[in-house]
Parts: sequence; C-alpha cells; structure tokens
Amino acid sequence: MVSGLKVLLFLSLHLLQEVKSSMVHLNNNGYEGVVIAINPSVPEDERLIQSIKEMVTQASTYLFEATKRRFYFRNVSILVPMTWKSKSEYLTPKRESYDQADVIVADPYLKNRDDPYTLQYGQCGDRGQYIHFTPNFLLTDNLPMYGLQGRVFVHEWAHLRWGVFDEYNRDRPFYMSEKNTIEATRCSTHVSSRIMVKECQGGSCKSRKCQRNSKTRLYEPKCTFIPNKAQAAKNSIMFMQSLDSVVEFCTEKTHNTEAPNQQNKMCNYRSTWDVIKKSADFQNSSPMIGTEAPPRPAFSLLRFKQRIVCLVLDKSGSMKFNKKTLPKQLKYVLFQTGTWTYSLFNKANESQLLTVTVTTRARSPTTPPVIVTAHMSQNTARYTRPMIVYARVSQGFLPVLGANVTATIEAEDGHQVTLELWDNGAGADTLKNDGIYSRYFAEYHGNGRYSLKVRAQARKTFTKVNLKQPNKALYVPGYVENGEIIWNPSEPEYPEDKDTTVVGREITGGPFTVSGTHPGGDIPLLFPSSKVTDLEAQFEGDHLHLTWTAPGRILDKGKGNLDAEF
Repeated sequence: MVSGLKVLLFLSLHLLQEVKSSMVHLNNNGYEGVVIAINPSVPEDERLIQSIKEMVTQASTYLFEATKRRFYFRNVSILVPMTWKSKSEYLTPKRESYDQADVIVADPYLKNRDDPYTLQYGQCGDRGQYIHFTPNFLLTDNLPMYGLQGRVFVHEWAHLRWGVFDEYNRDRPFYMSEKNTIEATRCSTHVSSRIMVKECQGGSCKSRKCQRNSKTRLYEPKCTFIPNKAQAAKNSIMFMQSLDSVVEFCTEKTHNTEAPNQQNKMCNYRSTWDVIKKSADFQNSSPMIGTEAPPRPAFSLLRFKQRIVCLVLDKSGSMKFNKKTLPKQLKYVLFQTGTWTYSLFNKANESQLLTVTVTTRARSPTTPPVIVTAHMSQNTARYTRPMIVYARVSQGFLPVLGANVTATIEAEDGHQVTLELWDNGAGADTLKNDGIYSRYFAEYHGNGRYSLKVRAQARKTFTKVNLKQPNKALYVPGYVENGEIIWNPSEPEYPEDKDTTVVGREITGGPFTVSGTHPGGDIPLLFPSSKVTDLEAQFEGDHLHLTWTAPGRILDKGKGNLDAEF
C-alpha cells in the first residue's frame, strides 16, 4: 500500500497547450505590444531586422489609410534568438517570448515556398494565432505575386486581429452568378481582368482564351484570373492587396455576397469592413483628426541572455528527503515508442514530494516531431452559449491529416463527456484538412470548473502530412499591362502528401468555467442544428447533383432534419 505519496508531474512536451495570450493592445489609435520573433534556426542576418522595420513602417501607413485614419502601429518588439551574437543595443525581454509572438519569422514549411499566411481557425471575428513570414519573403523586394511586404502584413493582420477571412477561393476560382454569367471569386466585382490559360512548352509560354465546360458551364480548370495592373477599384485588401489602387476593405456597398469564399461562408455573407466595425478595437476608438500620416513606429530589439541556474544547498537537515528513503536522482533514457507507465512506492512513514520530469525530443534533428496542442474557444462560458474544442495536430508548420482525435471534458463532480474531433470543414471546423480538429461542446453538467484532455493517435488506415498549406496568401499569376499579359514566375508545384506516424498521446488543454446552468435539473436543448457551409452543386446531364456535410440535430451532434427549397 502506498502511504501519503504526493507526486508532482511535469511534462515538458513542446507546446502542450495552445494558450495564446498576445500582448497587443490599442492605445489612442496605436497598436502597442506587437511582438515579431525570429526562429532560432534562422541564420544571423542584419538585413532581416532592417526589412522587418521597413515592412512594419510601410504597413502602418497602409493600415492607417485602410481603416479610415483609425489604426496604426505605435511600437513593435523584435525578438532576436539566442543563436545570434549578443549586442549592446539588445534589451532583455520582460514577458515577450517566441511561443507568444504575434508574428514569427521562420524557414518555410516546404522548400522554395515563401507563402505568407496566418494560422487562423476560429469563428468569424475570432483572433488568429500567429502570422508566419519566411526570411526570403522579407529579404526579397516587392515580390510581384504578393505585392509590397507592408500591404501583405496588413492583409494578414486583418486575419490575426479581427478574424476576417479571404475573399478568394483557390478551389473555386470562378462561379456562375445570378445573372447567368461567369464571375471570378473576388471582392469587389469592380476589379477588372482578363481570363486566360498559360501554356508552356520547352521553356516558352503563350496565352490563349479559356474554353467553357459544357456540363458545368464554367471555364476549364487551367483558367486564371489576370488582373489589370492599372485599376480603378479601391477594394479589397482581403482579395488582392498587391494592386496599387486597392487601399480599402470591402464594405456593405461593395461586398460580393455571391462569391463562394471563406468570408461569406464563415461570416454569414457580411463584408470584411462590417466585421472589423464590430470588433472591440473599432468600438473603442475614433478616427484621428488633424494628421495626414501616423507617427513612425518605434522598435525595440530584444534578446534573452544565457540562463543562470543557482543551486541552493540546505545543510540544516530540514529538507522533505533522507539517506534511508531517497538522496538518489534516477535518470532513464527511453528510446522505444509506445505507452510508458511508472509506479512509485513510498517506504517512509510520512508523505514525500517527488518530482518526475519527462522531456521529449525529436527522434531525428532533421525531422520535426508531431505536436498536439489543445484548448477551448474561451476560458469562461454561460450555458446559453456553446463552446468549441480545438486540437491542432502538426509536424513543424504542416498539418497532419487523418488522425483519430478525441476530447474528454470532465466536470467538477466527475461527469465526463467524450467527443470525437473532426477536420472536415463543417460544423465548428473552419477549414477542411488544415490539421485543426474541432467540435462543439454544449453538454454542460452544472456550474463550476471543467477540465479538458485530448488524445490523438493514428487511424488504422492512414495518417498523412498535408504538404499544401491550406490558408496562404493569394499567389497572383500575372498582370495585364498596356494590353499585354506579364506573367509572374509559375507557382511551385506541391509534392504529394507524405505518410507520418502519430504515436498515441494525451495532453491537457487547460481548465475553463461554466456559469448560469439550471440547478438540480437537466439543461434544456437550446441549440439548433449547425448551418450547412459546404453545399456544392454540379450538373450531371439534365440533373443537378447536390452534396453537403449533414448537420447534427443539436449543433453537430446527432442527425438533423434538412428543410430545403428548390
């Protein structure tokens, strides 16, 4: 029998739970506390710091104009890694860290891919996790497929800060409008263009007009939207910020509600400017008066110093260990994969505090490990509003697909609810195959504190790494200048998804509290079915074939009834 044994277990697994607590706050129209962190694997390069400063300065002016003189960047901290040499101008960080950074600068998720993107998987209006820029993107002047770095930063900042979504769709670049005409998926429809196919053979390329598919009535798959370099359209930044004329977000007047894009899907066909106006930033600010341009951002360069560890020895004989029980420190190095268990037996007559530290590292220095992180959509909730469970399964910056992910939520009285989390792009899930597994949670069992545990493991069929970043900036194929098409370099091809191994592991996602439940009784079923967000229609001969992911009876649980009108 174990008598009075207290065990304190520390798991130093990398990023056990996804708790993003950004330091960014708005002060008199200026954003303060923005942290841009450089990954330790990035080689030291002074040009990188200067490029970051230029990007933010450029973005600050562009943001000020785009938000109608309401927001700009006041101060930004650049976190330099310890792998870089120490310099006198580097200050010591206070609360800034790489894990909590708003923008990270790191090598691309795939070689020769410099696509900027924001890790964003919340609902409409929810803030994102971080923006990812590669060193090559920052060090290359005016990439024609994306435009100026400052404009790209504002595009990604809108994802990160205000929870708006892209107004283009790579999978459905064209659609049939209500006027029975083919339109490009964009906002606004005033952006003029030519629709062409680029054909290359033996190093030479030529353009030709697109052909229409007789069944779908849309253009052939290789058709691309080539915008005119000279435009009159001022919006939208969430479609194509690379155009010189584009200096605004789509408003209620210019928003394209027909476009099959993420903004319409996630935000119930509201414009990006409408979502921004509902944000706390907008509600707590007013336009600046009497200034044509915002003040230049102030920058701080931060770098951690070498950690100093102090060992304190107590020679008084008052410590919780003795020679007869435990003075020994045991260290085990485990190489085998699988589930490990341990047991401790206390031979002493009194309680002892034991510390067990488990440290994991990648099996190969060149292959990043598969990481699982988890959290709830919020820390507190009332029973009248559902919460969302999020679990991210990734290898480096790449999403892992096909994993079996389950969440166990436990109330204070021990009552447990187990949910299988999905990455199917329906219900609570924002985007299909992005490695973010999610599910609604509304089965509250009284008020109080709840805990979250998530377990992820490989399915029997397959587990793959998605080598195509599902949420990246738009790669513009070219521009029409003076009546001629000037093609940008072709977008690099994506390799096939690769197999990976997900060893079963269980992680904690942090506690949350619930209030407002009915005491002594079951909670009424207040929640309707989740909406259908992935309805697809295709002509098959004379018939119209509809496909969609069926919603549940309550949110995404159970089987709901579908009422449809045609």
